[in-house]
Amino acid sequence: MTACDVVVIGGGHNGLVTAGFLARAGLKVCVLERRDLVGGACVTEGIAPGFRASTAAYIASMMRPEVIRELGLGQYGLKMTPCDPLLFVPSRTGRPLFMYQDARRTAAGIEAISSRDARAFLEFDAEIKRLAAHLEPFFMEPPPALEGGLASLKDLARIGLRMRRLNDEDAGRLMLFLTASVMDLVDARFESAEVKNLIGCSNVLGAHNGPMTPCSASGLMFHSMSGGDELSQGYMGHVHGGMGTISEALAGAARARGAIIRTRAEVTRILVENGRAVGVALGSGEAIRARAVASNADPKRTFLAMLEPRSITRCPSPRSSRSGRRGGISPPRGSPTSPSVTASSTTSAPGTRPSTAGPRPSRTSTVSSPRTSTRPSPRPAARS
Repeated sequence: MTACDVVVIGGGHNGLVTAGFLARAGLKVCVLERRDLVGGACVTEGIAPGFRASTAAYIASMMRPEVIRELGLGQYGLKMTPCDPLLFVPSRTGRPLFMYQDARRTAAGIEAISSRDARAFLEFDAEIKRLAAHLEPFFMEPPPALEGGLASLKDLARIGLRMRRLNDEDAGRLMLFLTASVMDLVDARFESAEVKNLIGCSNVLGAHNGPMTPCSASGLMFHSMSGGDELSQGYMGHVHGGMGTISEALAGAARARGAIIRTRAEVTRILVENGRAVGVALGSGEAIRARAVASNADPKRTFLAMLEPRSITRCPSPRSSRSGRRGGISPPRGSPTSPSVTASSTTSAPGTRPSTAGPRPSRTSTVSSPRTSTRPSPRPAARS
């Protein structure tokens, strides 16, 4: 039975970022991937003899510079070229529109359709980016432990001071963007159908809803988060060599720092002893012991498929003990909780985007030992 400090279940891009930063901190890390290649949705695969393509995520966005620079991904082959234009939206009227990285260039195209809408677009873009900037810090830190008693006060005070920087108007706007539909916003601001279509299209990429769905406007802010080596708001980039280059660079950086990455190594069970996660069992029958287990699988699979029912019991929130990583969320509502297992969302801070828009932040669960405390590192999001 082998042993290490941390086992990472799944070699998706979030798992690889986790492995890279933990290895950089001096921990012995082992990544276990079921497939014969790493990357999850962030891969480049052969689609025909002599041809390779990104088969899931296709555009890099919200790929934080902290990840790119601190892991030195450029040394391992990562190179991105900004997408410009970002979108081309045809129209039945014969007046297509382009969306560029530079809002002024987009507005210049809108000017030919409506001068009023061109001015409104510049104001709209500036407002979205201003509001998105208020949310960005939350992506680079653990969520507050709301049930941690006095230990929670520091987290709550930090959030309170940050939110005080919002004036009354921006606070109201932020709530509107988080709860309204895209159509609620564009109908009130723009007069031409072409401009409404342009904004609606940019928002619903990667989303499982339409522009009339309540809360769909929040996507506008997520698409305006910063990314790229220069930390540009709303950055989206084409990855040279396909999206798999990101995963290959992350794997290379992790290996260079001592991490072990194994493919064709399917984890079937998380081992629990005395209420603590102590390792994993593979489909081959091999067992690997660890001080902590981080899962790049979704919470449902992690808690309900990889943990035996007897290991999951109803108990007070694990956050109250402040064990494992700070904060975290309990297993899905309606499912039992475990005294030693917490699930944390690794939504896209640094990233790549999913399907049409990307794993809009994919979710990563963390099963941690009470004796191990690790801050979540910056991580990529993927656009599939």
